[in-house]
Amino acid sequence: MRLAEGMTCMRRTALVIRVPEAESAVGGWCARLASDAVLGVPAHITVLFPFVASDEFDHDVRARLASALGSLAAFEFALVRTAWFGDDVLWLAPDDDRRIRTVISAAERAFPTLRPYGGAYDETIPHLTVGDRKPHSELVTAENDVTANLPIRCRVETVTLLEEQGDGKWQAAEEFPLGS
Repeated sequence: MRLAEGMTCMRRTALVIRVPEAESAVGGWCARLASDAVLGVPAHITVLFPFVASDEFDHDVRARLASALGSLAAFEFALVRTAWFGDDVLWLAPDDDRRIRTVISAAERAFPTLRPYGGAYDETIPHLTVGDRKPHSELVTAENDVTANLPIRCRVETVTLLEEQGDGKWQAAEEFPLGS
């Protein structure tokens, strides 16, 4: 898409907790079964999507986000079981999601006009998607394989800003550290 001079292309952004510890257990399945993985999105737990459009991500946004997240301590959790949204979304559940919910709440308080998933759901359930909207039999096969690799122990020290690129792929744009 070619833009007229002086125009910018608004790209979507997302705040996520990257979960690299899960890549060996779910990465292959996500690559085949998770719709966002083929777009470059790593194994993650969503904090806030959609977030601020990339062309609106300025010093003030960065400072508010850094302040909100910097006030939280780094933490650990474990992905301990599989769960489902309906019959077409397989995900991993943390053992205790209170700290993850605290991160989500901090982002929501800092940006009160933004709602997780655009406000489509009454509640935000912290989760790591393994696969979505693929044949149920494939998702069940993935579930059986992934279950054998649980629990997955994870440490959260940062929240990642992902930015959609012009080709529709996503990439990490910036890291925001949690406090120590």
